[in-house]
Amino acid sequence: MFKKLTKFVKKNWKIAATVAVAIVAIVAIIMVVRNHKTPVAENSVVTTTTTSVQGPRFNPKSVSEKDATVSYTIEAAYPVFKNIANTAAETKLNGLLADNINGEVAAFKNGVAERKTNTAIPQNLKSYLTINYKVEYLSDKLVSIFFNEESMLAGDAHPSHKNTTVNYNLEDNKEIALTDLFADGSGYLTFLSNNATKYLKSLNISNDEMIKAGAGAEAKNYSNFYITDQAIVFVFDYYTVAPGAAGMQKIFFTFADLKNMLIQDGILKTLIVNKII
Repeated sequence: MFKKLTKFVKKNWKIAATVAVAIVAIVAIIMVVRNHKTPVAENSVVTTTTTSVQGPRFNPKSVSEKDATVSYTIEAAYPVFKNIANTAAETKLNGLLADNINGEVAAFKNGVAERKTNTAIPQNLKSYLTINYKVEYLSDKLVSIFFNEESMLAGDAHPSHKNTTVNYNLEDNKEIALTDLFADGSGYLTFLSNNATKYLKSLNISNDEMIKAGAGAEAKNYSNFYITDQAIVFVFDYYTVAPGAAGMQKIFFTFADLKNMLIQDGILKTLIVNKII
């Protein structure tokens, strides 16, 4: 049999050579595929999926309601947090957010009911409430959330707007106030006011009286703020520092801007260290 095979190969050597080359090529391809690994560029981020998620997370919760009899719609959303190490803080924070949303919904419904009894308002006019949110910052230590609300009651000439924030210390289980961020005697209110006033005047959207009333060096004027990984952002709602047509105003102060006034070992310690050179 071997002699016959040898004789066949000698007679058909071109075919045999082609078959041999093909076999070698197939084996080589199999080896390359088995050992192939996708290259990862330097400094790139590789995302992997795991069954367990560490650290604070949140899921959106919606409140959706329609009532054809009184012609109103409600579309509200807020975050529900989980995996917070301080379970008491998780419970209290989630309760606070739910209470805030439920309070806005209840106030809206009361307004709708009052308008319903007003015979001067055409009954076919609709009312609506919309609430959205953005989690601006979330870590093991704190969470900062910005809420945007728009509503309109039947008979109103234009919608109403309301922008609020919630800043929560997850370690100490309490809301964060300005005094938790800024050092006593640092003169931070004067600094904030001077810079906010200068900025608002540069926009040419308001008058000196409104700006002074809404951006003066008083704690109440700077109580509406949220925190990012780079800055503290102060929110001035409709009609606080400018006419309603100008809308909401935001003023950003980076941690570098505020470095001499912030409490260095406070709740923002990690952010300060990372962002201030």
